[in-house]
Amino acid sequence: MAGEAVCAMGVFDGFHRGHQFIIQQARAEADRLGLPLIVVTFDRDPDEFFAAPQTLRKLLTNADRLALLAQGCLAPAAAVPDEVLALTFDQQLARQEPEDFLNAVLSAHCQPRALFVGADFRFGHRAAGTVADLKRWGWEHDCRPYPQQLLTHNGQTVSATAIRDALEAGRLALANELLTRPYYVHAQVVPGRHVGHELGFPTANLVIQDSLTRPADGVYSGIVTIEDDSGGKGGKGGKGDSAIKGSGSKGASEDCAQAGGQQFRAAISVGVPATFSSTAPTIEAHLIDFEGELYGRYVTVSFHEFLRPMQRFASVEELIATVQTNIEQARSIPLP
Repeated sequence: MAGEAVCAMGVFDGFHRGHQFIIQQARAEADRLGLPLIVVTFDRDPDEFFAAPQTLRKLLTNADRLALLAQGCLAPAAAVPDEVLALTFDQQLARQEPEDFLNAVLSAHCQPRALFVGADFRFGHRAAGTVADLKRWGWEHDCRPYPQQLLTHNGQTVSATAIRDALEAGRLALANELLTRPYYVHAQVVPGRHVGHELGFPTANLVIQDSLTRPADGVYSGIVTIEDDSGGKGGKGGKGDSAIKGSGSKGASEDCAQAGGQQFRAAISVGVPATFSSTAPTIEAHLIDFEGELYGRYVTVSFHEFLRPMQRFASVEELIATVQTNIEQARSIPLP
């Protein structure tokens, strides 16, 4: 068991502006007390334990969520912990009553002197535990809870739900602003309809995890990173509790999601093209100036700007001209 520490606890799906604020406050308290900052989370999103993948609307895979928490990518330096404790979320933990839950996830691993959570934090069996319960537990264990109210940014409440809703409504700029980075997904390239190739702009047909939030149908500009590894970055959670060393208070400016691979500007189509409405919904990306074969490879697709909704074209020539315009729009995106 680790010694005294300041802790921040939560799932942190999206690692958005609000999550970064909570961890930033915890970092400041840890520095004030001269203690390490430990982020306590779970190897998998607890929602995965209770719901089918296709009903989920996650913003990050588990692997990305843990990497962003540990490395502080695209976050302020003050929001980087010394350690991320990823606890195994299983049937045994899910059935713990609130007090037993806190003993299992906190007392068994460290001696928390301060604990930062969101004001709507719920825990224990059937999410019965509240911040009031947390305060009582803290009083008994010499731990001061710091429940943080939901952050607002430019009048908008910052939450994972607000970001999911914005993505699904086509409000990409708002979603990215609340995330503090472009929304991205990992995908595998699979054979597609080959229509783009026949029209002069070949596309990579992409398959993403069912559990991830899918942006609204339309055409986007973005960046596609060809991942170096062949296994992707899905991540369903490991076996056994694990401690991941963080970057401390030094921070990290590199984007975890896009490190270590070739990057290409891209025009990205999401949904069913109205001109080919008999086909199934897809995500397709035209990688600008890319030559080669991608079948079977894993890529990271980041969505930078919403360009237009899906539309039906009167002719193939009109379709080609519009797509060429979208490609030129995407060409202007600066590469990281």
